[in-house]
Parts: sequence; structure tokens; C-alpha cells
Amino acid sequence: MTSEFFLPELLAPAGNMERLEAAVLYGADAVYLGGRDELNLRQGALGFDWADLDRAIALKKSTGVKLYYCLNAFPRQSGFSQVEASLERLSGLDIDGLIVADPGVFRLARRLAPRHDIHVSTQANTASGEAALFWHEQGATRVNLARELDAVALRDTLSFMREKAPALESEVFVHGAMCLAVSGQCLLSAWLNQRPGNLGQCTHPCRFEYRVTGINPDLQSPLLQVEESLRPGAPLWEIAQDGQGFSSFLSPHDLCLVKYLAWFCKAGVSALKIEGRMRTAPMVAQMVNVYRTALNDLASGTFRRQIYLAELAPLSSRSLSSGFFLPNGKRKVFSEPRRNAGETTVVARLEYELEPGVWRVQVKSRWSCSNRAEILLPGLKTIECEPGSYFLENHKDVRAELLHPGTPAKFYLPEHLAVHRLKGELRPGLFIRSV
Repeated sequence: MTSEFFLPELLAPAGNMERLEAAVLYGADAVYLGGRDELNLRQGALGFDWADLDRAIALKKSTGVKLYYCLNAFPRQSGFSQVEASLERLSGLDIDGLIVADPGVFRLARRLAPRHDIHVSTQANTASGEAALFWHEQGATRVNLARELDAVALRDTLSFMREKAPALESEVFVHGAMCLAVSGQCLLSAWLNQRPGNLGQCTHPCRFEYRVTGINPDLQSPLLQVEESLRPGAPLWEIAQDGQGFSSFLSPHDLCLVKYLAWFCKAGVSALKIEGRMRTAPMVAQMVNVYRTALNDLASGTFRRQIYLAELAPLSSRSLSSGFFLPNGKRKVFSEPRRNAGETTVVARLEYELEPGVWRVQVKSRWSCSNRAEILLPGLKTIECEPGSYFLENHKDVRAELLHPGTPAKFYLPEHLAVHRLKGELRPGLFIRSV
């Protein structure tokens, strides 16, 4: 591999410890996580308390994964005492960086946690090389470049950064939900539901479904009145939108740039970021597995874009597309939206081996034992188990044909698959998918 082509860091979301373990197991180089407060912009995620963070640091030491801690909200003045307390505690912990957006938080981080690198969050909307240089002069070691930049703007910005600040790292989102605002700086949730997105309380109203219920006749320029599907009859807001059916007309496509990974490698991007601290562990595992495999395949000259897209499409309820990446407003759509998207085909997670060939599993969703199943391995490999070649028992050792989430269960590996055990391919944390 030449100096003009190198593999960026693969940066994955970790909303809690299970999701962190899934990201690491399936190939993430680094993860970003936050606490259980409004400072990390994802209050809906379970987050990490200080004991959890100690466990995460222990995992970091044993695996080499990097940990970046999010303090990327825009706090009010009353919130800065909490910022100071968090920074003072974080200053003594073995983490690899702080993700910050607010200049006030940045200033305190420089003073209270001087040994930690500071990464500038997407919330800061760094859309040019000049803006990146500003943050670097303040002491930032990495900037996340705005998702609104297309390939031409990204190329020019990266070129400027290499010339003016070669030590400054770059980070770009390549997969996940997009926002109809400037990198999340949106007041829609605050306007409709009194939940400010910039304080980590976003209710994601852009993803809800709406329909027109009438026209406000009192206005000089009448606007359509809209209600939301889960709150029928409750007046919500008014917008210039026609049509009679419900429509999630404020929800953009989900970003998916796996097809263009070679471009990012050649452009010298330092880190490729996957969105999703609110996503479940099975979803994190599958997204990371695809991007890790794609990067490794790219390095070995065996890139298989259709396989990656086929794995990613079922994970999204919205269409996957190229987002803003293609120049001149072009957009490629790679999949259609799916109503029942997500981890619905993932039925269980291996916890630990009770005895040779017998595993305790955590059931994640309804599992019919009459269906074929496959164990998901890193590298997009699978171990297939035909119906009838394995069976499950609950904690009373009674045969069950249908298991429900939360049911304690055993998984008996068929004898002819023992070779996978001998190879060390079966490990705690792997997911089982019904096919």
C-alpha cells in the first residue's frame, strides 16, 4: 500500500457497554461514547456512568480500541458547573480524546483536562479549511467535517488542511441518519415538543409521519394544518405542504458511503465515522462488520460493494443514499425504505460456553426454532445451522419451539460444526441471525 492510500480509523458508536463490546468484537478501531447526562447530546442512549466507563477503559487496555468521550452539547450557563465536574474527573482517566462543540466547553477542556486530545464535533459545523485551522490554533487535534460538504468541497478542505496544518486529523461521517439542519443544529424539536436537540433532548420530529388536516383561513397566505400519526386530533403545526396521506416528508435519506471508501482512503481522511449511539447492539455490530470488512477488502483488492449494500439495506427504515457527497446536487439511492427495519432478524447473542458445544445465549427477539439460523462472524462470514440440527432449552430445561426476548436459553451447536469451535471462531458476544 502506497503512502497515498491508507486505511482510516473506523470509528463506531457506543450507547452502552453491550454496544461498545459489539463494536469492538466486529472490528471498530475506536468508539465514541458519553455519560448519562445532557452534556453528550444523546440523552436517549443509556450512556456510561463512571463505573461503566471504568469497564470501558479496561476493555480498551485489553483490546487496543480507542475511546473518545462526548461533551458535545451546547450547555447554558447553569450547566457549566456540571461541565467542570465532568472534565475534572475525566482528566485523570485513560481515554484517548474528548469530543467537543461549544467554545466554552472547549476552553474548559483545555484548562481542566490538558493531557487529553480534543476532537471538534460535527455540531460545530466545520465546513472549510479555514474553520478547521481556527480550531487547530485553539488546540484541537481532530475536526469532524460537516456532512453537508460534497466530494469537491471535502477534497479542497482536506488539501488546505494538509498544507496549513498537516498534524490536524480529519473525520468524516460515512453512514447513518442525516438531519435536515446544519449538522444537527436544529430547533424543530424545541419548537414542537419543548425538547432542544442542541441539549441532547431531540425527539426526532423530522422522522415522524404527518398528514394535512385543513387550512388555516385566518392567514393572508393560508398554510396547511398538520397532525402527527401518533397524536391524531392534536393540532401540531402549520406548513406549506399538500397531499392527504401521512408522509415523513421531513426525513431525509440515511447516509451510506460504503461504495466510495476508496475515495476517502486516497483523500487521506483520518477517520470514518458511523452514526448511531441510539442504535442497538445488533445494529452496531452489523454496521461495523460491513465497514470493517469493506476496508479490509479494499486493502486486499477484493472490494465487493453489492454485498456490503445488501447487508446494510435491511438495517434502515429510510432509503440509503449518497447524501450530499456527490457534486452538483446529484444523489444516488441504494435502497428503498423498509417499515420493519433494524435488527429484527437477529435473534440471540452468545454469552458464554457452558460446556463444549453448549452456549448460554441471550434471546434478543422472537426466535422460531423451525427457521434456519446463522452465527455472524467478523469479516461477513457466517456459520449456518439448519433447522433441526440444533435445539434450544429454557432455564427449566424444557424444549421450546418459540423463544421470546429475555428468555434464558441454551444453544446446542451441531456436532458437524465443532470445527468452528476448534478454530476459536466462536466467541462471547457474537450474534445469531434467523434466515
